[in-house]
Amino acid sequence: MSGFRGDAPFEHWLATLTVSVCYDYLRRERRHRENLAFNVETSDRADAAMESSASARRAKELVDWAMRQLEAEDHLIITLLELEERSVREIAAVTGWGESKVKVRAFRARAKLKQIIEDSHEA
Repeated sequence: MSGFRGDAPFEHWLATLTVSVCYDYLRRERRHRENLAFNVETSDRADAAMESSASARRAKELVDWAMRQLEAEDHLIITLLELEERSVREIAAVTGWGESKVKVRAFRARAKLKQIIEDSHEA
């Protein structure tokens, strides 16, 4: 009541005061919801990142294990082609194989690696 100056009808003053109080309340609630949503979203992202990191670690362990199951030449071809990203021509020069043989060995080595991984999931 101390804010009422009397230069406008009391009802106008009261309505203006009510609207201001409502706006203040809505702004506080919006900030609260935004903070709550941000906290939930941040928490969800952190959980997803941890889960993704654990999945990536398990996948790497599986691939490392599967690579150890391959024969030496298959392991070599996958390492050079896929991990070191060397070209078929470079691999042919390093191994002394023809480019056609490198391509065929790579195709077969990938198929073997895929089969090893699929068999490990079935077991």
